[in-house]
Amino acid sequence: MSYVTFLLVLHIGGAIVGFGPIFGFSVMGPLAGSLGGPQALGILKAMVKIQRGIVLPLAVVQGITGALLIAAAGWDANFGSHEWLWVSILLYLVALGLGLFVLRPSLAKMV
Repeated sequence: MSYVTFLLVLHIGGAIVGFGPIFGFSVMGPLAGSLGGPQALGILKAMVKIQRGIVLPLAVVQGITGALLIAAAGWDANFGSHEWLWVSILLYLVALGLGLFVLRPSLAKMV
């Protein structure tokens, strides 16, 4: 397995494992709201634990493996001509910013 393939596997695997649980939050949040009480608190605490233990660390790994992949695959040459890469980086930064500065504090307040 080449270095680029290894990085690609890490990058795609990190995206699946790291960002996948966020889709579950769309079910868990409303469920917590409808249950109320200690059950809701348990669900919200689980969401915080998943966010801090899986989602945020792997979001950082995504940035690192993405940057290494750009360099290793040679996409840094003529970087401006790779529009898909610019859009991907922009979407990643928006998602990371929302996660860190909007969702994380909101979830902490709910708990």
